[in-house]
Amino acid sequence: MSDTEHTIRHWDGKVSSLPADVGRVSKKAAHVVDVGRAALHVVRALRWTDAQTMRDVPKPRGEGMTTGWNYNSHTRVAMPMWSTSVTHGHGHERKSGSQQGIALFSTKLRALRALRRAVEVDCARKLAAIDEQIRAEGG
Repeated sequence: MSDTEHTIRHWDGKVSSLPADVGRVSKKAAHVVDVGRAALHVVRALRWTDAQTMRDVPKPRGEGMTTGWNYNSHTRVAMPMWSTSVTHGHGHERKSGSQQGIALFSTKLRALRALRRAVEVDCARKLAAIDEQIRAEGG
């Protein structure tokens, strides 16, 4: 019996072999499964999360500098950041920066969860605007 063959042990102790191609699926069936998985991911993504969206690393006072994480809702990524009381920038090392100090997230996970929540709210607003247009058309 080869490694690719499957066997079944019956209640009476007999052992039967199954053809080696048992369990294989056609390309069409595999495609259907892949489409189903993709649809499941979309359905699972359509939910409200209860993520904490408050930044937990406050803007520094005086001459201090903080490091942490922030997100960009347009590019939908979380990135390491630094901040002083008057400037902030990308990365964990102070190089060049933008005006104004900012509060940050302590971890990338917190920043990503807050990013997800921000995208949820943005998408909900867009859908509400479309729903309003549909109502205006009598739909």
